[in-house]
Amino acid sequence: MHRPSKVGNILRVNATIPALDQVTQQNAALVEESAAAAASFREEAARLTENSAIFSPEESMPGCPPHERAVGAALMLICQPRVQTPAA
Repeated sequence: MHRPSKVGNILRVNATIPALDQVTQQNAALVEESAAAAASFREEAARLTENSAIFSPEESMPGCPPHERAVGAALMLICQPRVQTPAA
């Protein structure tokens, strides 16, 4: 039975280190990209929350069940007066 020598094992380990380093660097880049995307999603969620604050069906329709308030909020959005631009 043939056993690999210690020198052979060390050479194989040394040959593998650059590949491990490359994968580690790629993972670090992916973590940075993921963190940036998460920050962007948080900002977008905050903007959407702020923009949707103009709709307050709970205040305008007290006592209505939630599904009716949702319909009411949708109708308020649909029925808002449209600003028309003058024809050129």
